[in-house]
This record gives sequence, structure tokens and C-alpha cells, in this order.
Amino acid sequence: MKFLVSICLIGMVLGGPGLEQAFKDSNDMDVLSGFLSGLGISDTVSQCFGEKGRIIEKLSSGFENIESSSTQHVFNGVKKVADTFKNVPKHLARCDQNYALIASRIDKALRTISKPKTLTIVPGESILINDIEVLPYLTTAINNLDAGDYFTTGQTLAGLVNNFMPANLKGLNFNQVMDIIGGFFVGMATDVNATDVAPCVTNAGVFGGWIEQSIIDFSKHTFDGTKDGFMDLSNAFGALPGFVKKCVPAAVETAAVVEKAAVAWAHPLSLLYHVGLNIIFNGQEIFADISKAMGDFQSGNWYGFGFDIGQAAFKIIYVPKKEVYQTIDEDIVMIMEGALAELGETGMGCVVVPDISSQLVDMVENWELKTFIDAKNSLTNMAEALNVIIPTVQTCVSEKTLSLLNIGSSTLNDPYSFVYMKEGKVAVINGRQIGFNMKIAVINYNMQDWKGFGYYLAKILKDLA
Repeated sequence: MKFLVSICLIGMVLGGPGLEQAFKDSNDMDVLSGFLSGLGISDTVSQCFGEKGRIIEKLSSGFENIESSSTQHVFNGVKKVADTFKNVPKHLARCDQNYALIASRIDKALRTISKPKTLTIVPGESILINDIEVLPYLTTAINNLDAGDYFTTGQTLAGLVNNFMPANLKGLNFNQVMDIIGGFFVGMATDVNATDVAPCVTNAGVFGGWIEQSIIDFSKHTFDGTKDGFMDLSNAFGALPGFVKKCVPAAVETAAVVEKAAVAWAHPLSLLYHVGLNIIFNGQEIFADISKAMGDFQSGNWYGFGFDIGQAAFKIIYVPKKEVYQTIDEDIVMIMEGALAELGETGMGCVVVPDISSQLVDMVENWELKTFIDAKNSLTNMAEALNVIIPTVQTCVSEKTLSLLNIGSSTLNDPYSFVYMKEGKVAVINGRQIGFNMKIAVINYNMQDWKGFGYYLAKILKDLA
């Protein structure tokens, strides 16, 4: 085929009002317009894209690979075609929030094409992506581009992408959305009612779309589907705090907890998924709530769906604080054995058990708060524990070990520099990184692995020496 690669100057990074000038006389604009048109998106939205990105050049390179007799080249070509449009969803959502949902669906389709579960290629005869035949679309698009019909090239590729879009959504009406919101407020044990915020809910269509998308994603019964489902919930409820603040100004606490839930769904600290058994989100088991919510949605119980999701959010937001275990003498003996062994001592030759239980509790509690000040307090608590330990071991350990304990106490209590970032992933004292060892030490404490706890505390002391 004949590739027209001389016109390759325009791409897809968010632009501004000067877009049409940027796209003037460029056929890349026609490809983009055709792609959006094929997905049912108004051509006017193309004005949200600007700068240079070589659409036709990228497609030409991908098409050339697809026409190769090499299976690997064909695969690379398909990926190049999908990647040509990979920035469209991001800029589409930024352009107009009303397009956020379809942007998400386009993104998922492009990711599926780029990284399919199954791919069967017979060069020149068949390209099956997840058992869907796509070669006719690609062949037609190649011919369109070769003929200089750029708009139709984009439309044809949109038809290919449509095959991998999530199922069409039925849509929820305003009353159904308000029932969901009402149930959610009750499930989260707030003092706000749906009727209080109804005048301010201006995005019922978008809200309902994200809710339906969450059901589609949860129904995949996969880890990625579950993760995407929570992101969909975040997108749905993300605007709710603003509606609460506008219609019920006094309910600032409710707005804050709903916002906290939306952020948590989008950025889970931990997520464990076991098909048909568990969804453990940030340490909280919410499988039953999500399963019931899906059942309520399918039966049209909108209030029940909202209530179930609210209950799940409540468990994530209002996590009961666990009391840190207070060590007894037998535990401290094992802690000392683990620490002294790492410091090169043979056995626990000391007979006095240091009373450091309260210092260790404070150390662990403060470190788990994950702020700079609390982390610094945790180091001070560790220094206090060392100050209790030193007099009890000074006659039964080597001079080298005693020196390590004294240096550690002094450094932890009064470091000349302390850097704390990323909730403790980076914790640097006097240029020495201790974050990882401190994290493992705290985990061992909570697991009551006392020798392991002592071992990692000793590693910190060695790092500081």
C-alpha cells in the first residue's frame, strides 16, 4: 500500500481555543474527527485536542506491521494502532465531564486491544482478539488511509474499538439515582437525607452511568474488574460532597466522610480479592455488602443498592482502632534474644529483663500514624527503650554491642537530619535509610514475632552506627 506519511504533524495532547489553527490543513484532524464520530461523540469535542502527535504517521507504521508476514510484527502493529488513540479518553474526560463515562469505556476497550487475554494471528488471513475477528476492520482502514479518506479511516477504527467496549448501559433516571443516594446516606449512618440534596444533584445521568459501569466491572469477578468497580463508585460518588456542601452547608462532616470514601475507592491501600469468597478492602471484609448490592441492583432495589454500598463505605472509613498489644516479660526476653543475636551476641547472657513494654507500645502506635511528627516521636520512643535496656546489659554484652546501643540511643533521640516521606517508605536518619526495616519490625510486632521484631530493630541500630 502507499502510505501518506508526509502529513504527520498533529496529535492528541490537551489543547485550548487555538486548536483549529494548530490543526489547520492537517489530515490528522480528519482521522480524529472520524474516530470520535464513529463512537457517537460530537465532532465539536475535537476542539479539545491540540499540539502535535503524528496520528497518520503512527497509524501508517502500525498498518505496515499488520501487512507483514511475521506474527510478532502483526501483533506490534495492532498495538501501535490502539496506542495511537490511547490519549483520547484522558483528554475527552478533561474536556467535558459529561464524557467521562464513555471516556472510561473507550480506555478499557483500547487497553483490551493493546493487551488482549487471547490473540490468534494468521498473517494476511485472520487476527482474533479475545475471539473477535478484527482483520476486516484493519484491512478497510488501511485501504481508507491509502485512498486519502482520513475521516472514514477514523470511523472504521472506531468500529473496531466498539467491539471491545463494555456492554451498552440502560441508564438510570433521576428518581432511581436519588433512591441510591438516599440508601447510601443511611448505610453510612449520616444525618443527611436524599431530599436534602436533591435540588443540587445536577449530574444524575453521569452518576447513574458510573453506577451501571461498576456493576459491569464487579460482574467480571476478577481482581482487575473489582478494582475498576471501586474506581467507578469513586467516579459516581465523587461529586456528592459538593452537592452536600451546596444544599446542606451545615453538614460539613457528612461531606468530608463521603469524600473520604470516594478517595479510598480510587486509591485503596490494599485490596485482596478471592473469587466468590473475599473482598478485603484496606483490611475490611466487604464481600457480603458488594454481593448484596449487586443483587439489589439486578432486582431494581435502588435504595437497597445504595444502602449496601454505604455499609461497605462505612466499614472502610470507620475502621475501629486496634489496641496495640502490650508485651510481657517472656515477650521481651525473645525480643532481646532476636536483637542481640543480630548484634553478634551468643545467647541471652543477661538476667535482668528491661521494663520497656510501654515504650514499645508508644513506638509502634506512633509509627503507624504515618506522619512526620509521629514518626519522629516513634524514634524518640525507641531511644527511650534503649536507655532502659543499656543499664541492664552493660555487664553482659561486648563493648562493640554496648557502643552500638549508645550510638543508636543518641542518634534516634537527637538526629542531625531526618527525612520522612511517602508514609514511611522513605525514612532517612543522618543519611541512613531505616524505613524498610522499621516497617518490617512493626509488622513483626503486630504478628507477635518477637525475635523477628528484635532482629529488625537491631538492623536499624547497625545501619545507624
